[in-house]
Amino acid sequence: MVSSCDNLKPANFEVPLCSACDGVEPRCNRLSKCLACKWAANQAQWRSQHPWLSASWAGGKLTVKCKACQRGCQASRAPRWCTTAALQMCHFKAHAATAKHKAALAEPGGRAPFEAPSPAAFAKVFSAFHKRRLSLGEGGLESVGKRQKVTCMIYCLAEAVRQRTRIWLSGASSLTIHSDASQGRLLVRGQMCGHDLCPRYCLLGTEILTNGPSALGISDAIMRALRDLATPLCSSGTPRSTTAPRAPDLPALKHICSIVEVFNADAASDEQLAGTLVAGALANDVVGGNAPLGVFPNLKVITKDKPHGARRVTSRTWRCDPYLGRLAEEVVMGRNSICQLLQHSEVLRARYARHVHALQHNPTWAAKTESLCAAKHRFDTWQKPFSRLVLTFEAVLTTAQEMHEERRKESVGRNAKAFLNLVDEEMLISLAMMADAGEENLDLVRFLDSETLPTTDISAECHRFLERITVLIEHRGCLRSGHTQYVMTLLQRERVLFIDRASKRVGGSAIDLRPVVDRCFRRFNAWLKLAREVLSAEFPQFETVQAFSALRLTSLRDRCRTSADHERAVLTAQLTKLAQFFGLHTDSLLHEFFDHLPSAQFNFDNSASSDSLAAWRGIVSDLDARGRRLLKNHPAETLRYVLIRAYAWGASTSGVEQQFAQCRNRQHARRNCMNENTRRDDIFLLTTSEDTPAQVNELCEAAPVVWTKLYGLSREGGAHRRHWRRALSEPVQGSVKALRQTRRLAVDDLVEEAAAAGRLGEPGGGAPAA
Repeated sequence: MVSSCDNLKPANFEVPLCSACDGVEPRCNRLSKCLACKWAANQAQWRSQHPWLSASWAGGKLTVKCKACQRGCQASRAPRWCTTAALQMCHFKAHAATAKHKAALAEPGGRAPFEAPSPAAFAKVFSAFHKRRLSLGEGGLESVGKRQKVTCMIYCLAEAVRQRTRIWLSGASSLTIHSDASQGRLLVRGQMCGHDLCPRYCLLGTEILTNGPSALGISDAIMRALRDLATPLCSSGTPRSTTAPRAPDLPALKHICSIVEVFNADAASDEQLAGTLVAGALANDVVGGNAPLGVFPNLKVITKDKPHGARRVTSRTWRCDPYLGRLAEEVVMGRNSICQLLQHSEVLRARYARHVHALQHNPTWAAKTESLCAAKHRFDTWQKPFSRLVLTFEAVLTTAQEMHEERRKESVGRNAKAFLNLVDEEMLISLAMMADAGEENLDLVRFLDSETLPTTDISAECHRFLERITVLIEHRGCLRSGHTQYVMTLLQRERVLFIDRASKRVGGSAIDLRPVVDRCFRRFNAWLKLAREVLSAEFPQFETVQAFSALRLTSLRDRCRTSADHERAVLTAQLTKLAQFFGLHTDSLLHEFFDHLPSAQFNFDNSASSDSLAAWRGIVSDLDARGRRLLKNHPAETLRYVLIRAYAWGASTSGVEQQFAQCRNRQHARRNCMNENTRRDDIFLLTTSEDTPAQVNELCEAAPVVWTKLYGLSREGGAHRRHWRRALSEPVQGSVKALRQTRRLAVDDLVEEAAAAGRLGEPGGGAPAA
């Protein structure tokens, strides 16, 4: 009897025996060591219960496989038993109970449905990702799989999002690119619309500004993002992925570039110059020689972000008046102002909150008004401390008085004293009027600060803002409402302050407030003129986006305020501007517009929403559904062209800024070392946080298709079990791990060389001799 199974004879394949028991009955007692002998002794019994078992001979080794799974799945991933320990009845029974094996038996002629994780498994990963229970690079998910599998599944979901974006772009006729950069990263979002008049908003890509935040760097990053989007299965470099095509789809890329008509960014010079560069031949070097000549040949408008422009109405005008600028800096915005002192000191903020709770005539008694915070890079957020300072002025005054009395020799006490010296009737009324004006400006910013901003309502909202601040300032309406009315009531009662033990009286019936009020209104009338000039500069009437207001439908009350002839003349002028700009036939556009205007107005008056474009879309869609005869008598193709642009032309980068906020919240400092492809997948998947259940189901159905193109078969995930640590893989060339390993081996060689030459002492014998 030999001591090994090297002499297995494949001649008798059905019962291959070792040389020691060949032709000998009974066979040798080596069933625990010889795989062939164990199979020959038990195959009849095993096959009687599991007829799908088969043995194959290759390379001098015997392998037992499942015929059903090998036929239904990829042969390389079929289950196999190659050792005597694995060749046991209990293992066969466990395999027979798996859902994958049952499916392979049910469909013997086709591929098994478990080539990829099920849509339900992808739905679990999707839900866990958005519930912050799962992040890329962290542990796996219970009942789905370990980290590597879940990472691949998240890539498949992100690729499904990109595939959906490519489908949307293929049916779009007009596209707006919203671009913004932050902390060395560029985000590009798209706003598009097609013949179906359904607006869509999506992420087009994100890239690192490898060439810096200059105009050339931004234009280069924009083109790289569009190229990656047009490349299916791009950046799928995971260890389990198979070879897949990585070439960009040039016809799709050409179509994307051809439908870009608007480039929208903030007012930074680099951003605006980048919009000019991507329209020229300079960026062709980025895409490649096969790129379309003239990257964005149909680019018509390079515009500035409208919410940023609305913020400049107050940020540019407060500082123009010395007194208002001084109040804003020394009371609210400055480093040593009373608002900043109360906000950044826990002791003082707690004392201020206690005084707020003790107020008897607080107009915002139901709200928690303890915070005076603001984001310094967003001027509209300063409205919060302005408003709360006025509404809780008595609590602020009491806290400042205590700070001055208790910390007289500290910087806090000196700053409180400076604030008390500023307090008088004119200061209070001016702050209240600034708060009222800031409130109106905040409403304008909030309206514009939305990615779904309707271009038809921009002009009307600016006109509404001018009307309201005119009534408040010129007509002195703020004395009868808002913060100014509250301050005027507050000043009816006298208050005594003590500054270095000297009394100071503020307010009271003995003081005539009319000269003070007149002075304040003279100052704010000058501010009103500046505000109108800034608004006209940021929202010029000659720009094309303003002309889309012709499509705005109004209520019956608003229609009664203007004459029909004047309204028709304004609409005609705006439509003529649109027709000339787009190269359309003016008479056709005017005829179609006024032909369908009554029907659109009827839809608008009888709808619950105030969406003008939705009313127009309903009319045009009904024409398509009713047939060619009605379209021939009431054409709407020219009107449809304008409606597509009204939907697709965006004026706000709010979606990009909100995406940056999500990234900062999700990709925190502990995940800064994550792979760039993984980070990109994470950002794409974050854009689906507001998807409807139907859209989520579509993504989960499309993700398994991506899996089958890249990865092999997938086992059904179960309860997590402890696995033996796998052998360490070879480090990636060029990595820090590879460098350390090379250095360690080199040092080992040097030590062995020195030991062989006798230059080292005996082990444990102390340091080697010099």
